[in-house]
Amino acid sequence: MSSPYSDIDLDDDPIMIPQCGHMMTVSNMDGHLGLSNHFEMSLEGHPTALKGESQPFDAQDLKTCPICREPIRSLNRYNRIIRRGLIDESTRKFITWSNTTFAPLANKVQDIESDFADSQKNSERHEKQQVQICSEDQRPVVKLDKGRNHFLNYIKKIVVLTSRFKKAYGVRQNVVAFQRKVSDGEQPYGRIWDLVENERRRKGSSNDHFPFQVDVLQPRSRLLGISLAVRCDLAIISEFLAVQAQQSGLLAADDFRRAILDIDFAQARQECLNLADEAASKHQPLVQVEARIYFARFAALERTFNQGLSKAERAATMREQGLEQLGVAIDISKKHPGSVKGLSGQIEAIRRMLNDGTFYSVVTSQETQEVYAALSREFRGTGHWYRCANGHPFTVGECGMPMQTSRCPQCGAQVGGQNHQSVTGVTRDDEMERRMGALTLGE
Repeated sequence: MSSPYSDIDLDDDPIMIPQCGHMMTVSNMDGHLGLSNHFEMSLEGHPTALKGESQPFDAQDLKTCPICREPIRSLNRYNRIIRRGLIDESTRKFITWSNTTFAPLANKVQDIESDFADSQKNSERHEKQQVQICSEDQRPVVKLDKGRNHFLNYIKKIVVLTSRFKKAYGVRQNVVAFQRKVSDGEQPYGRIWDLVENERRRKGSSNDHFPFQVDVLQPRSRLLGISLAVRCDLAIISEFLAVQAQQSGLLAADDFRRAILDIDFAQARQECLNLADEAASKHQPLVQVEARIYFARFAALERTFNQGLSKAERAATMREQGLEQLGVAIDISKKHPGSVKGLSGQIEAIRRMLNDGTFYSVVTSQETQEVYAALSREFRGTGHWYRCANGHPFTVGECGMPMQTSRCPQCGAQVGGQNHQSVTGVTRDDEMERRMGALTLGE
């Protein structure tokens, strides 16, 4: 590397100049970037074949100029190595951004729940004088059975409720935007896969030799995003149903409370079960429990507020199915007490709704909010970064040393440890920790 330029045989060992402008011979650059770790090399030093498939998080760090440390990004000879590092770095930033963004959003949803709970208390104090309402034959039947979006669009069209739900719909818009940003297609690996697929379709070629590795994607933020969206929708729907049921006066012809609501949350409940099943397969117990609680809340709302002809028939079924899912949620909570906290109050309120047919406001507990906050702190440098036996990154919060075992959400390998001792195969990732500690995130 320190040889004078005049001593270099450019025919035998050409010069390479990265974008920073510092010169290096091909042989030195090959050694610096570890070309022989990725390719079979000929005696003359030329790549002849791949050594194996490039695996996620193979690259320990971004490749940089050994003189000035500027990242190397545009040398075609090393594109495979450079791109691997860039993709891994993007994924690490995605993990950090998504987890640090989620907790503030969850706090906003809790604020909405608290506001609605307070409004219900005020309503209970100020009314109760029943006056004649319009007869049944003057009340239109509104069937709401096409999922959460159908119900929310119905609420949004009621002009007199615009100011009441304005803040809630603003928060929901932010939650939906977050959910979209953490979807599989928006993650770094997902975007690259889409680009490859589009090119293959354009050329009409097969993708059999380039299968998509599902375990490369980061499932936790996506599942948390779906769960938070359902929770936000439940807050809005619950508040609307409670308001709509307060028929305390002679109703005008255009009063939205005149409508007889024929409610069927079957589609929403199925979405909750699908979310619970996926969360179980990805080893995400908090989302799994939340999804089953949401199922029970939809069942309780349908039992309490459905005014359709089949109300009596469905009430018993909703009670039975809701209580069943609450039982499953409790069992999961007992198996994962460290990951699932503060949900007992919600479970009890929903149990009373299912048994009594009476509406109770449900607000996420402070304990659960602390779990969300811990997810955010976990990626702000308060813990230490490690890699599982297969090289996937994870962090240990609190003191930064492992105190319990778990499973890597990407490959299922055992991670963590006991009494500050990591399990076999887990290694400390000091380079990742250094970069993440200095990372500044923007929207």
